[in-house]
Amino acid sequence: MKKILLLTIFSMTTSGALADIGDNFFSISLIPETLTQTVLGKKTKGDTVNLEFDHTTKVIVRTVKNMLPEINKQLFAGMNNLKQNNNVDV
Repeated sequence: MKKILLLTIFSMTTSGALADIGDNFFSISLIPETLTQTVLGKKTKGDTVNLEFDHTTKVIVRTVKNMLPEINKQLFAGMNNLKQNNNVDV
């Protein structure tokens, strides 16, 4: 008896396509071209898919998240400085 291994591989970036995120789910919006040119058009709610996340992207996201409090602190300090010293409403 022969065993057959079928792999369907494609890469997709979801930048801006996330429609909803929950504790144990997410949904994405897909354009018709993606639905016809990939197996995603055949998937239905509850179907299993394999997700792999790019390590570099995860490192960048983690770094930005860690930097945001300091960036916001500096930004608001600068805005308040403008407001107080230049009579600018920000």
